[in-house]
Amino acid sequence: MRTIFYSVSTGYFARNLLRTGVIERLLALPDIRIVIISPGYDNENFVKEFSYSDRIFIEKMYPADRAYDFNDKIIWKAWMLGHKYCFFQVVYKVFLKMQIKTRYYDKYIRHYSGIFDKYAPCLVIGASPGINSRMDIPIFAIAQKRKIKTLALIHSWDNIAKRKGPMWIRPDVLGVWNELQKQDGIKANFYDQKDVRIVGPVHFDMYWKKETFRSKDKFFEEMGLDPAKKLISVIATAPGLVKNYYIVDILLEALKMDKFMVPVQLLCRPTPSIDPRRNDKEFGKYYNNPDIVMDKQVQYSSSLGWDPDKKQLSHFANLVKYTDVQVSIVSTATVEAVILDKPVVNVAFSTVEPDAFQKYIIDSVFSNHFQPVLDYRATYIAKNPDDLIHGINNYLRDSSIHCHERAELKKVLVYKADGNSVDRVSQLILELISQ
Repeated sequence: MRTIFYSVSTGYFARNLLRTGVIERLLALPDIRIVIISPGYDNENFVKEFSYSDRIFIEKMYPADRAYDFNDKIIWKAWMLGHKYCFFQVVYKVFLKMQIKTRYYDKYIRHYSGIFDKYAPCLVIGASPGINSRMDIPIFAIAQKRKIKTLALIHSWDNIAKRKGPMWIRPDVLGVWNELQKQDGIKANFYDQKDVRIVGPVHFDMYWKKETFRSKDKFFEEMGLDPAKKLISVIATAPGLVKNYYIVDILLEALKMDKFMVPVQLLCRPTPSIDPRRNDKEFGKYYNNPDIVMDKQVQYSSSLGWDPDKKQLSHFANLVKYTDVQVSIVSTATVEAVILDKPVVNVAFSTVEPDAFQKYIIDSVFSNHFQPVLDYRATYIAKNPDDLIHGINNYLRDSSIHCHERAELKKVLVYKADGNSVDRVSQLILELISQ
């Protein structure tokens, strides 16, 4: 029996690791079993969702140290110098191995050695270990110590971009979205070309499946929306970096002043990946406002954080599909809109914290993983409140504006744009366990 470990430290990692159809493909082979190691081991909904086979086992994941200390700063500095001098690439890797041993291997081997001995895995898979959570690092560290192959299926388009800093564990193989992300693996993180494999964003395969979508009338009825009006959706993003509420204020004021060229309705989706209480603090004042629909369909738990099941993922896909104009700062929803050829206005200003916006968005995100969106001019970039309304009205007048640019950007960001990433991921996993 060949055993594959899935290290799933957060609910949103479960999105691209467990809810894409890859595991079902693997279990079609009678000699494969899956062990999920996750803090969701005692979460009733999580366990119920993933206990559909007698060859799936769920084990406990332990909290891991996330402190940023002097050692981290040394590693970061060596990694930065590695972009100029090859010698420091070696220094970074040596220092990183030393830290992994003392902070993650030695401290956690007593927790996980029994699980490794019990199941004897031939492959360990994670999403972006060490990027959004360090809870996966001990599992990858123990696997590498035992010479077990490790694979990271990179979760999001910014996870290994240079602005994110060094990787805090180095899986043997990276499965990435596209050629741009492959270059991030090679140039920003010093991987050999052969160890970075393009598979595509597997959790976006759903956008090519008819069963993902309900009718527009059904969706609007469920959301309390008016099918006679155009839908403008604000997709909040960048939690912890900048506020988003001012965008809602601008649109509500424009609605009040009748600045939209056609009858419209407003919807806001608060950032789902943070504790809902933080969203309540920023967006709570809109919850009872009749002029905007607040989309708060979030499955959140203390152990897993945001943990969207297939129903929630389908819900958001329908929102993207039936939104006439999407408005966001730098949300990954921009990619999802591009897949479905939907207009997006990206907000490139802040009326409430301009200095922070300049630092964290304009000078950082816009010049890193978001750069292709700007290069291909696939969205409207609004630089002030009046420009925001102007951009929305342009798309309300003609949704085909930037259609060609969106199509070209889709080719760049979504490898092959065919909805078959699940095939490529499954093939890569089978290749690795056959070596």
